[in-house]
Amino acid sequence: MTFDDIQNIIADLRERGEDAVADQIAAAVAQGRRRLPNARAHEAQDMLFRGRRYVVGVGRYDDGSLAEVFIDAAKQSTDAADDACGAALALSLALQYGCPAETIRRAAMRDAAGAPADIIGACLDMLAGADGEVAR
Repeated sequence: MTFDDIQNIIADLRERGEDAVADQIAAAVAQGRRRLPNARAHEAQDMLFRGRRYVVGVGRYDDGSLAEVFIDAAKQSTDAADDACGAALALSLALQYGCPAETIRRAAMRDAAGAPADIIGACLDMLAGADGEVAR
């Protein structure tokens, strides 16, 4: 993901009226990327989204906050698998640049019933704890 890609995401958020989220992402990018520890635990969970099976893997910083996300489709070499992989990369970079997972979750596209309309929203909803918020 390039700086231009991030600028386009920020512009898209502003067009949708999500100025607060756009401001947080812009501020996070200005701070620089938070490095991940070389050795870190990896958690994996199964997820079903739009009738497709995925495995969501997460890595965390030493303080327990979400640091990286991997989304692997059960059926590889498909458009859905490629989209999931790219979305996970963008999510991981946003997290490493300091954007809180809960901020991204609240900005995710939703359908009329409030269910996630994209894989990032579905992933972060799944990772949300009993209190409804993604752990740090």
